Amino acid sequence: MLLAVLHLAVLALLPMLMVAVADATMLNQRLINYLDKGRTRYPDATLQRFAHALGADTQAALWLRRFAAPPWQRSDSTVPAQHTLLDNWIDVRLVGRRTAAVAPLIVGPLVIVAMLVVARSRLFDNWAITLPAALGICA
Repeated sequence: MLLAVLHLAVLALLPMLMVAVADATMLNQRLINYLDKGRTRYPDATLQRFAHALGADTQAALWLRRFAAPPWQRSDSTVPAQHTLLDNWIDVRLVGRRTAAVAPLIVGPLVIVAMLVVARSRLFDNWAITLPAALGICA
């Protein structure tokens, strides 16, 4: 009786787990797509924090120096200087931290589906595959 209840609970919660993991993965992809559209501008406090983390105070001024983004506009004094060398570095760090949080979530549903398949294998026991188990494995 307990095994039947646990089996039904796993089969009921597995689609919700898969939807939650797919949602986190899609949000991560949307963040990456948003950051890929162009150069990101960060506040001065964020830039100073990363500049001081990367090097001594003498190098921090070089990291914080602003310039025009496209190389052909950098000598033009009419184009506002709004980008730093740290913009892309901060983007990469942000994507790395977000991906590190999402990547382990992908393994969870894979482990559960693998356990369902292995548990129904004739190698371990002679269980028949029921309709709920087949739907859970295929989901």
